[in-house]
Amino acid sequence: MDPACLQHQVTEQERTTFERDGYLIVENAIPQSLVDRLVPISDRVDRQERDRMGKSPEDGRQREASLLPGKQQPEY
Repeated sequence: MDPACLQHQVTEQERTTFERDGYLIVENAIPQSLVDRLVPISDRVDRQERDRMGKSPEDGRQREASLLPGKQQPEY
């Protein structure tokens, strides 16, 4: 186990948030340089799959929103 993982333990507030929302946002968990490399790759794969399946970006938003009943976020 990497000892760096022990530098932050989940707080009670984070635990409560996770139990309520089902996810936890961990700021700076992935270096920005890696995010900058992964976003265009993810966008390209998403676009290729949508083209292959004849879907538009809006199709995914409707599906994602339906998976999150009661947890609607503005980006959906």
